[in-house]
Amino acid sequence: LKLGSDDGAVVWVNGKLVHQNDTSRGLRTDDDRFSADLKKGSNRIVVKIVQGSGGFGFCLRLPTR
Repeated sequence: LKLGSDDGAVVWVNGKLVHQNDTSRGLRTDDDRFSADLKKGSNRIVVKIVQGSGGFGFCLRLPTR
């Protein structure tokens, strides 16, 4: 998966912690890259933004390869 966040972020996929980055930054696409086991059909993805100051947001992409 590819993630950009303003500021830090924590990501769970199907209840399993798969990524954590406690940082202070502006939003940029694909700053973080990590893997997660996805199952066929539906997958629950939960993203928590760790807010510092100013605005907040995130973008998450699931590349096909």
